[in-house]
Amino acid sequence: MDTTQALVDVKVNDEINYLPLLYFRPELIKNNWGMDSVLVNNYDEFKRKYFFEPYKNPLLNSISSLSKSRLLLTLSKPFGNYLLGEIIDTGLGATPKNKFGKMILLLFVFNGEGVLIKVLHMVGGYR
Repeated sequence: MDTTQALVDVKVNDEINYLPLLYFRPELIKNNWGMDSVLVNNYDEFKRKYFFEPYKNPLLNSISSLSKSRLLLTLSKPFGNYLLGEIIDTGLGATPKNKFGKMILLLFVFNGEGVLIKVLHMVGGYR
């Protein structure tokens, strides 16, 4: 198989945004990934501890204009050994602040040395 045909162009958002852990709760309960169970089981506690206002990231700004894709990857700030991401389709007018349509959610799991060991993903939708 020619792997170049499996590649999908994705634009990287230059703004870091808060993303909730809520959607991964069933997977995190089922498989222990070492995350604090209070944060997994309590949406409000996770938000209280990790919520932040969106901000521009200079490194992401330097690569955000490299793609003209309508798929937009937004990242959150890392917490512990985890990083949340979200891909939305901006072709219908969705933005990180005005979400609707389908999305792909990503949870990156790193080991103690910062090496990526697992990526959890799920497809969902906004109304």
